Amino acid sequence: MMAERNRLVGFLDKMWSLILPLAGGVVILFLLALSVGMIIMWFFIVLASISAWLSILLAKLFGIL
Repeated sequence: MMAERNRLVGFLDKMWSLILPLAGGVVILFLLALSVGMIIMWFFIVLASISAWLSILLAKLFGIL
């Protein structure tokens, strides 16, 4: 009974030592992809706001608005 328990604990310990780094790597990759997505999203938001303000500024400059 004790030997079976020790084998089970050893097996679970090996599995845990395999799963934990993989899970950590998946979390790091997910956070990296999320941050890259946020950077791209903010780039397009800033680009859209600059182009909107630029068109309004040019329209005011030429007397259309």
